[in-house]
Order: sequence, then structure tokens, then C-alpha cells
Amino acid sequence: MVKLLLLWTGINLDILFFMSYWVNNCHESQKNNIFYIHLLMFFIVLSCGKKDSYPPYYYTLQIRFTDQFGNDKVQGIKYIEDNKPGSSDEYKVQKDIYRLEVEQTHKPKEDLLRVQKVEPYNYLIIRTSTLPSPDYRPKHLAHRLVCAHVFGDEEEHTIVSDWEKVGSSDKCISITVDGKTFTSTENDQYGNFPIFLVSLDE
Repeated sequence: MVKLLLLWTGINLDILFFMSYWVNNCHESQKNNIFYIHLLMFFIVLSCGKKDSYPPYYYTLQIRFTDQFGNDKVQGIKYIEDNKPGSSDEYKVQKDIYRLEVEQTHKPKEDLLRVQKVEPYNYLIIRTSTLPSPDYRPKHLAHRLVCAHVFGDEEEHTIVSDWEKVGSSDKCISITVDGKTFTSTENDQYGNFPIFLVSLDE
């Protein structure tokens, strides 16, 4: 990618050099047109290859956790009431009660754990995205989650999620939690994303 960028930049600089020579030998009316072409080429070279010019890809993972008796393990988790009146019952989970890292996104740490409070159960939401890139769109993500409220311990638990492309975002089709695979049985109340039910053995 770097070599292609350097090659492209070099080619455009050669073009600009040639055009500069041409301007010096043109009539005044032609010089005005050439000035605007110069300006356009400058912005093309400036923006070419910038990673920020590409959109990131977004991933939304939603999981219910229950014990072997079907009791809601997310119920009662500590969260921050940051929502405006009348908005959906989705809140940020307090950062001091969990640790979350998502591999394959090229980010050192994710602080994007949220809780959706709905009847008759609550579920966790992990939102993440890749860094801006033209072609990096992983099909598998590994989530490293520590959360004693859900798992009952301070151990790191691995959630591997599998994804398929849906426009500029991705849809999760299955997850594996500590080696056990789960598939979705329903979508959220908005019909946008699947919810996975994970039963934790006591």
C-alpha cells in the first residue's frame, strides 16, 4: 500500500512539474485554467491514501446471559444513567466492574459495554468498529471480557463472534463462549440485530 502511494504521489508530482513548465509558456487566459487544475491535483495528492478517508466497519453484538435455571445474570448490573428522558433504556455499564478487549479491530482497548433494560430480561451490547481502512473487514472477532457480575468470577472469558457483511455494517451469525457455540433465536425489539442467549453452567 505504501509503495503504491509513493508511486501515485511521484506520478502526480511529475504531472505537476510538467504543468508548471507549460504554464510558463501559455497565454494569460490559459494560465487561469491551469491554476485551477493545479489546485485540483494538489488536493488529490493530499488526500490520496489517507486512511481517514475510508469509513470504518461497525459490529454490534447483543447477548443475554442466564444461569442453568434461566435466571437473568445481567439483571442488577451497575450502569450509568446517561440517557435523556424518553430515550431507549440503554445505558453504559460502569467501567470499574468490567474489562473488555476486542481483538482484530487494531484498537488497544474497548470501553463500549452497554446494557439494554427491557422486559422480561436485560442483555449486554458490545459495539465496536475497525479503524478506517479500505479493505480490512474481519469475519471473526475475539472478545476478551472480565465481568464478575455476569460470570461470577474475575477470570477472562473469551467470546468469539462470526460475522457476515450487511452493507457498511456486519451481522453476527454465531458466537462461541468459552468453547461453547450459540446461535441467535431472536432479534432485538427494533428488529435490527440478533440477540444471543448464553446459558452459564453453575
